[in-house]
Amino acid sequence: MTGKDIVPFVHAVENVFSTMLSLQVDVGEPTLRTDDDNGADISGIISVFGDMQGSVVMAFPTATGEALASLFIGIEVTSDSEDFADAVGELANMVAGNAKAEFKD
Repeated sequence: MTGKDIVPFVHAVENVFSTMLSLQVDVGEPTLRTDDDNGADISGIISVFGDMQGSVVMAFPTATGEALASLFIGIEVTSDSEDFADAVGELANMVAGNAKAEFKD
């Protein structure tokens, strides 16, 4: 992947968060993570296969994941709820699908 390959993922997060969660995303300067401690307790991971292969990972602190899942589902959920993992996984799936659709060729 190149630096320009991040653009479809940025657009996908902006699109999914605005349409599904009614949230505006303020995108900062992308950086490479240099250590394993990114402050994220919750991760939604979607594998992508075909011409483009890899994983799309959306990672959040627990409180952020709970807030996003609650907005998505429409009721308050906590990380120990049965619906929590499904909600985070579906958000990651939508971001991956939106990004994949933006790639050309």
